[in-house]
Amino acid sequence: MIAQYNKYMGGVDLHDNGVSNYRINVRGKKWWWPLFINLLDSTSVNAWKIYNIANETQMTQLELKSYIVVRLMKTEDDNPNRKINQAVGSSIPEVRLANIGHVISMDADKAGHRCKLRKSHTIYIWVKCKTHLHLKCFEAYHKKI
Repeated sequence: MIAQYNKYMGGVDLHDNGVSNYRINVRGKKWWWPLFINLLDSTSVNAWKIYNIANETQMTQLELKSYIVVRLMKTEDDNPNRKINQAVGSSIPEVRLANIGHVISMDADKAGHRCKLRKSHTIYIWVKCKTHLHLKCFEAYHKKI
């Protein structure tokens, strides 16, 4: 029985050994966090094995993990085509400063949001510019450049 176990479980033991070599040691409060971290560890071991099979130059497991971390942390500041996302409530000046079609609505989310100018709670949203504003803040916001 032990011989059969050793015959069929060799790959699993090697994989578990690879995962344990450079395990990510972080704790989380969510139940799924250890599963996610184990998935990352397992994926990095699989990537390391595939890399070493596919390439003539061998890489250590630590080198591959370091490479992955550096690539994930590297910023793309030199990329001129990189788009910076605007916040949902922000609008482009052409829409905001146009005096046509501004309609007020009560926000479907009854909890409301923060006013763009006063930073206090409001339940109103201006539909065209998708901005949360108090009634008194509307004019000041739409004339501000």
